[in-house]
Amino acid sequence: MPRTEEENQRIRELQRKKILKAAKDILLRKGQATTMADIATEAGVSQGLAYRYFENKNAICMEVMREMSSDDIFNVAHLRSLDKSPTEKLELILTNLLKCVEKFEITVQATLEVDTSRHSFNFFHTLYHQMKEGSEDEKAIAAKLDNQFFTLRSYVQELIEAGQEAGEFIQENSDKLMIMVFTCIKGLTALAIRHPEQFAAYYPYTDLILRMIKA
Repeated sequence: MPRTEEENQRIRELQRKKILKAAKDILLRKGQATTMADIATEAGVSQGLAYRYFENKNAICMEVMREMSSDDIFNVAHLRSLDKSPTEKLELILTNLLKCVEKFEITVQATLEVDTSRHSFNFFHTLYHQMKEGSEDEKAIAAKLDNQFFTLRSYVQELIEAGQEAGEFIQENSDKLMIMVFTCIKGLTALAIRHPEQFAAYYPYTDLILRMIKA
């Protein structure tokens, strides 16, 4: 019995997602050196099938970045709705950020401006900046990633100020404290990239970071 159009569409979408997942995985390992043949092999499909879904490697990379911009891993709106104290919310944010660092989440690596020149993440970091000067579609994706991250930074500062009012955090310039928090995350990201065994040896770091600003 022939498949329905709905079944065919579902199969096509599954194949597309499979190729994208494979592309993300191998790009993390090989960076710029990745080829369409590599992606097809990783996905377990023919190279011809990979080209049927994506014109070239750049098209796949753009789609990976688009998916990242659609998947807001920080979800500030959800955090605002939680019935938790400023300290508890900040602890949740730091824990999630550090989990992303541990898993080499591309969004965090790209937007934190970490020097990843000796790692395949350099490819995504470079691509992210190229998109800012690219087509209107590419600029929109980069802008969305920027907005997500800067929204999180603003919310962290807001939480610090709320925590100061509640007596939970030290009385220091909130912008300064926010910068300190994100500088720690940035440094740990660089450590995870260059010396993952050292990063893993002392993971997690949430309590230490919070201890800097707790009253």
